Amino acid sequence: WKLRDSGLRHVHACWASEVATVGLLLAEMKGTAFSFAAHAADIFTRAAGFLDLKAREAEFAVVCSQIAYQVLRDHFPPRQRGRLHLVRHGLDLALYSPKPRVRRQPAYVLSVGRLVPKKGFVHLLRAAAILASRETVEFELHIFGGGRQERELRQIINGLQLSDRVFLHGPASEDQLLDAYQEADLFVLASTQTADGNNEGVPNVLVEALAMQVPVVATRTGGIPELIQDSVTGLLVEPGDHAELAAAMERLLTDDAARAAFAATGRLKVEQEYDINNTSRELLELFRTAAGA
Repeated sequence: WKLRDSGLRHVHACWASEVATVGLLLAEMKGTAFSFAAHAADIFTRAAGFLDLKAREAEFAVVCSQIAYQVLRDHFPPRQRGRLHLVRHGLDLALYSPKPRVRRQPAYVLSVGRLVPKKGFVHLLRAAAILASRETVEFELHIFGGGRQERELRQIINGLQLSDRVFLHGPASEDQLLDAYQEADLFVLASTQTADGNNEGVPNVLVEALAMQVPVVATRTGGIPELIQDSVTGLLVEPGDHAELAAAMERLLTDDAARAAFAATGRLKVEQEYDINNTSRELLELFRTAAGA
């Protein structure tokens, strides 16, 4: 009702799940064009309701990863698949611009994400325990993010006797994360696919870490290999393999040449594919075409 006299011309929903269901209903009520964006859980899990209908009715749809593109493509009628577009999440590279850093002692290992099973923090903690037991490198692990696993993770930290080197900081602002990226010697994301099919697209925090020239260790799951090319822009390990994860962390905390190489190629990858000035221009053209502007 509030939109009754607004001159609304187009409805865009930023998730393919319930958000797009409501968006499509609104577009039908107002007689406007409709579009939506899809990311990860909204198309990989049961949250992905009515996708065939939404795809058929959409003027266009956008996804942020190749894996999401392949999943959603099958919901479009063959003659309408040209309406689906891969548009990466953009990053303000002027803001995410690293300053010269000095290696810390102990090394600062950073991870950022919601404290939920998909992010693999249980695996990261077990890998940290393995690395600590080797006594080859001194490190601290700093985890930023909140979620339902916090209590479980604190119990694991205590059980593995890691309370003197693993710190859960809770949710953080963008400014706090920028400071953390600047401090970090290594960024680790131990993501895994969950039993309900939930998986990663291309996590924004990995883009941010590469932009800040922080060497990255991540897992071969979801769309992560689209960004982290093993031994090119970072190191990839199998999800849930604690020993392999610990070994990759150890390598990048002790191999200065690999760290420098990954820092350079990672930043270049982000500049080429994730610059917000370019990705936002792609979106703008889609909206202009849909609105007939």
